[in-house]
Amino acid sequence: MGRLKISLLAALALPSCLQEAEVTSSRFAVGIAPLVLPGVGRICYDLRVSDGPTKTDPQVWAKGTPGLNGGLADSDAICSSSFGNGSGGDITFIGACVASPLDAGQDYRTNSVTVWIDGVYDASNVYLSPTGADGWQNPCPDGCTLTAPCRENGDTPVTFNLTILRQANQGFFDIGVNFQDIFCSAKVDCKNDSGAPLNLLFRPGTSTRDRTIVSAFACTAGAGAAVDTVLYRDPLVITCGTSSPTTVTLNPGASRGNAWATDPTAGDAVFQYATYADEENLSCAGQNCQKRFWNVAIGLDTNATDCRLQTRMTAADGDLAAFTTPTASTYPFIDVDLVLTTGSALTCAKHALNSGSAVTTRYTPISSPESFEYSFDGISFAQAAPTCSSPCQNGGVCSVGGVCQCSGPWTGSTCSTPATITSGLVIHVDAANASSYMLNSSTWFDLTAPQTNGTISGGVTYSSSGGGSLDFNGSTGTVAFGSDATLNTVDCTVSMWVNLDDVTSVQVLAGRYGQGMWNGWEFVVSSGGVRFAGRESSAGYLMTDPAPLVIQTWYQLTGVKKGNLWSIYVNGVLHNAKIQGLGTTAFQTIGLVVGQEWNGYYTNGRIADFQVYTRALSASEIGHNFSVNAARFGL
Repeated sequence: MGRLKISLLAALALPSCLQEAEVTSSRFAVGIAPLVLPGVGRICYDLRVSDGPTKTDPQVWAKGTPGLNGGLADSDAICSSSFGNGSGGDITFIGACVASPLDAGQDYRTNSVTVWIDGVYDASNVYLSPTGADGWQNPCPDGCTLTAPCRENGDTPVTFNLTILRQANQGFFDIGVNFQDIFCSAKVDCKNDSGAPLNLLFRPGTSTRDRTIVSAFACTAGAGAAVDTVLYRDPLVITCGTSSPTTVTLNPGASRGNAWATDPTAGDAVFQYATYADEENLSCAGQNCQKRFWNVAIGLDTNATDCRLQTRMTAADGDLAAFTTPTASTYPFIDVDLVLTTGSALTCAKHALNSGSAVTTRYTPISSPESFEYSFDGISFAQAAPTCSSPCQNGGVCSVGGVCQCSGPWTGSTCSTPATITSGLVIHVDAANASSYMLNSSTWFDLTAPQTNGTISGGVTYSSSGGGSLDFNGSTGTVAFGSDATLNTVDCTVSMWVNLDDVTSVQVLAGRYGQGMWNGWEFVVSSGGVRFAGRESSAGYLMTDPAPLVIQTWYQLTGVKKGNLWSIYVNGVLHNAKIQGLGTTAFQTIGLVVGQEWNGYYTNGRIADFQVYTRALSASEIGHNFSVNAARFGL
C-alpha cells in the first residue's frame, strides 16, 4: 500500500485557468493561475483517491460529496479550519493509495487524486456563492484530477497548485507484517525522498509550514462483512533534553485534524499535531478489504534538542477485551523508539517497519499481555477504561494513568481520606497550614476565596501544639476578621479546634456579637463548660446547655443554628440542641472576632483551626469534618 499526503494552498486573484501538469521523478505539480477571493475565512474541499488514472476508476477513499454544497456543507468535507492553518484555504491531509499490483513494466501503480471545492466561507463563516456579491470562479467544477505513482515502501508526493489549494500525496505503507489473519504496516518519516525535512503542518495561527514527523499505521484483518479491523495505539511520547528531560504526550484519539487552534504550551517540543484516521474503500475479490489507517503528524519545533519518539500500536479482528492483548498468547505489536534529533539537528529520516531498530515488530511474552490506551474501528475513537491498582472509594473514579479522581470531600490515592467540606464554607483558617499562617505574621490568612483574613493583635503567639496553633494569653490576644455582610444569614455553622488552659473563667472563644446588636452568635466558656449562644432580635439571650471541658485537652467544637434550633457538637457528636427564638431573622453586620467578646472575656488557650459556614451542616457532615483532623489532635 502507499500513502497520500494532500496539501492545498489558497491564494487570491482573478481569473483562473488550469495549466499543463508537470511530471518529475518524485513530484507532480499542477499550476492554476491565482484565484483572488477577498475576505476568505475558510475553504472546504471534497477529495477522492482512485485506483487508476481517472476519477472514474475504483475508489480507494473519498471525503465529501463532489461539487459545491450551496451553503449546506458536507459533514465529512475537508476544511481548512480543521486541517489547515485556521484561515484561508490551505490544508494538509494524509491518506492512503494502492501500491500493488504494479503497472506493467513499472515499479509503481498509478493512482489518481481528484479535488472539488465544497464551499468557500468568509471570516464570519458565511457561505460565499460563486454567483453572489463576492462571486468567484470555480477552477474545478467537475473536479481537478492528477495521477500519481503509488510506490510500496516509498513516498509519492503529488502537488496540485490551484492557487486556492495545493495538493500533495505522499506514499505511506512500506514493509508489512502478518500476524494471524491481520496484515499491518507502519513507518515513521521525518524527511522526504530527497533527504529534506518534511514541512507539512502549519504553526497555529500562521501560514507557515514547519518541521513535521509522520507516524503512519494501517492494517486489514481480511475481507468481508464478517471482518472488523480495529486498530490500537498508545499515546505518542516525545522526550527532549539530556540533563533535565521534558516530555510531551500526544493523544492520537482526541479528534481528527489539527489538535490545536493555538499552541497550548508554546515553547515545548511540539507546536502542533494532527490525526488522520479512516477506512479505505478497497475491494478484495469483490469484498471490502476492511483496511483502516491511523496516522499522526507531529510538528516538531526547530528549537527542540535531543528528542526521541516512543509509541506502540497493534490491531485485531474485533475488539480486544479491555484494550489488552490475549492472555496465554504471544501477540505481536509494533514498537516505535526513534531518535529524532541529536542536539538540534534532525537525524531521523525514513524508517520503514522492521527495516532497522526504530520501528519494529515485537511480541508479548506468553504470560504478560500488553494493554493499549486508544482504539479506532474505522468510524470513531475510543479510550480504554483506566485501571487503578486499588479500587477508588467514596465515589472516586479511576482515570487515565491509573489515578483516582476524587469527588466531594475526599482525597488520597483511593479517595479514602476525608477532606474538609467546602459547600457553604466562607472562612477557614488553620495555623498548621503555611498558606494560612507564617511564623510571626500579623495576619491569619483565609483559605477560602474570596478571602476574609484575620488581623492578629495583642498576646497571641505561635504554638506547635496540635501540629500548629495560635496561643491566646487570656488578657489581650485577639484575631479580628472585620465586618462581612456575607455572614448575615439566618443559618450558620461555626467550628473550631481548641485547647484551653482555663475552663472556669468566663471566656468568649469566637463570635459576631456586641452591645446593641441583637442578632449574633458566640462560643462562651464558663464554670467548666462551653455553650453555643447568641441573640435573635429581642428574643433574649439564647444558648445551648454547656458541654463539659477539661483543661489542656484538644476538642473540636461545632455550633449550628438552623432556623430556631441551636445545637452544639463536641468531637463530631451532638451534645445538646434547643428550639428557641424566632428562627427567621438574619444576623446583623458586626465584626467577627476570635479570642474575645466586644467587652473582654479573652480566651486563655490555643486555637488551631477555625471555620464558618453560611449554612447549617448536617450531623453526618459535622462527623465527617471531625474525622479530617482527628488524628492530628490524637483523637
